[in-house]
Amino acid sequence: MVDIVETGGILEKLDTTPLHERVYQRLRRAIMAGLYPPGQSFNFSQVAKELGTSIMPVREALSRLEAEQAVEIMPKRGVTIPVMTPEKYAELGRIRLKLEGMAAEMAAQAISDATLDLLSSIVRDMAIMHQQAHRWQDYVLMNYEFHFAVYRAGTPQVLLPLIESLWLQSGPLLNIYKDVGIMENSRRHDNIVDALARKDADGARRAVQTDLIAGFHYISKAHGWSIDFKLDPP
Repeated sequence: MVDIVETGGILEKLDTTPLHERVYQRLRRAIMAGLYPPGQSFNFSQVAKELGTSIMPVREALSRLEAEQAVEIMPKRGVTIPVMTPEKYAELGRIRLKLEGMAAEMAAQAISDATLDLLSSIVRDMAIMHQQAHRWQDYVLMNYEFHFAVYRAGTPQVLLPLIESLWLQSGPLLNIYKDVGIMENSRRHDNIVDALARKDADGARRAVQTDLIAGFHYISKAHGWSIDFKLDPP
């Protein structure tokens, strides 16, 4: 039975989200944050134990993630995070530059003061966290929250799920931060916020793409890949 929590005389709403959906969202977030590196294998029982649930909702969630190319389910061998090749990463990166640049343009035309305040707050928190290398996963998740707060500001209906799918496929590579440390940001997020505040669609696109390219090059170099990502022309 779920407990009802009372705060100040006001009953809070119960979380009625189905268990398999909560498991899916938790695993999805973990993969995006680089919890599992490319090539890592695990089984349903391990995940169920970590989440404190039964195998059935885990199986459902992982089947959905397999359809999104985030995991590979091997009969009798459990689950594996797909191995990334430089060719696939180059393709993912170039598509992300196009789509996320477009989302930034849409955001510049519709962003609210409340969202700008949220973005500025996240930037400040990330600056503090950057000095705490052991919290690299928290940093990665905060970076995710920053970017998707930007992209949601333009209220895209078709674009946002496509971007999420690409982040899901490239997320495991972020596990390299555990070994090489968090990348220096050098005001790139501040530049995104500044462009959005000016309602400068082209500036927002280029600021987002500049931030992405820096990350792509950092990760590529850490893996020994030579991939050249470039800004879209003005």
